[in-house]
Amino acid sequence: MSLQEKKAKDQSRYCPNCHYPLAQFGEHCSNCGQKFTDGRVPIWVFLHDLFEAIFNVDSKIFRTIFSLFKPGKLTNDYFKGKQKRYATPLRLFLILAVLHFAALSFIIGEDDISVFDTGDTNEEQDAYYDLFLADFDTIKADVYPLFQNQKAVIAAIDTLELRLDELTEDSTTAGYLEYQGEFNFEGQSIEMAKVDVYTKTPRELVDMYGVEGFWHRLQVQQVVRIKKDGNSFSSFVLGKLIWMVALMMPALAFTLKILYIRRKKYFVEHLVFSFHYHAFAFLIFSILFLAIKVFDMMGQEMDEDEVISAVGGAMLVVMIYLFIAMRRVYKQGFFKTFVKYSALNFSYIFIFTLFLVLTLAVSILIF
Repeated sequence: MSLQEKKAKDQSRYCPNCHYPLAQFGEHCSNCGQKFTDGRVPIWVFLHDLFEAIFNVDSKIFRTIFSLFKPGKLTNDYFKGKQKRYATPLRLFLILAVLHFAALSFIIGEDDISVFDTGDTNEEQDAYYDLFLADFDTIKADVYPLFQNQKAVIAAIDTLELRLDELTEDSTTAGYLEYQGEFNFEGQSIEMAKVDVYTKTPRELVDMYGVEGFWHRLQVQQVVRIKKDGNSFSSFVLGKLIWMVALMMPALAFTLKILYIRRKKYFVEHLVFSFHYHAFAFLIFSILFLAIKVFDMMGQEMDEDEVISAVGGAMLVVMIYLFIAMRRVYKQGFFKTFVKYSALNFSYIFIFTLFLVLTLAVSILIF
């Protein structure tokens, strides 16, 4: 083999993955994108690949988060074709939504989450007191003869029974909504013995108390389940709020479509704007919630007024961000933007309330 042939062979490179000829410059295959390697993998490369495989974190995420702090930049760049350099709008929205609600759960604490007031926290204890009192008569019948029915002993036991009975409430209430026609609902209450609520299944209860009608029975059974396990229900609802906010996005995008109907933008453009705006809001409140928790863990717990002030400040930042983002993305003057900004916020309150009520109603039915 001549020296020239040997040199040409040494300079020939093929991708080890797809066997495509590699150029004499560059480190990646132009066909499949794999980095050229002789098969030897340094430990730092292995650890980098392992970290990326587990957390799927790359410079794109950090670049996206940094750009997110510039109102309107991500949306404008996305529709200028600069899409590969940033995380996709939906992925960014979902990641920060999960972070937001995780931070919210962390700061509240599982034992303190309560969507509904489920009544007396000692209801289950009262129910078992009632069971004890029900057996007390039998106990008395066995004890009296042992003391030859002495009046002092009888009086002491009767006093003890009375005091125990005063510590408990015998009943609790459950109920359902009954449709009266013309979009009118009337609440119906059912008084139930606490001992029944905590010792019988919801289905047994509706049979025992004569609740009729499929929807009425279903409502009462769900109310009983919530009464017995209110904190779990509240955590259940909190987990559904992510999907509630996700389902709100098309409604908000439709609102923007109407407000900017003369701008001739596609529905997807408004949807992407909504994703980016909410991603920023989730990020700001996640940082706030975690900061509050850190202060608490350091022994510098914020009082109620300080927490309200901090949340109000974060809300103000988010609202100013929205206004600036609308100006930069939709490119209208201050006055027109302010009018549409006000209309959007009004619509947002209505949409949020509607979706929250629907989420609570569905959660009650499927809990």
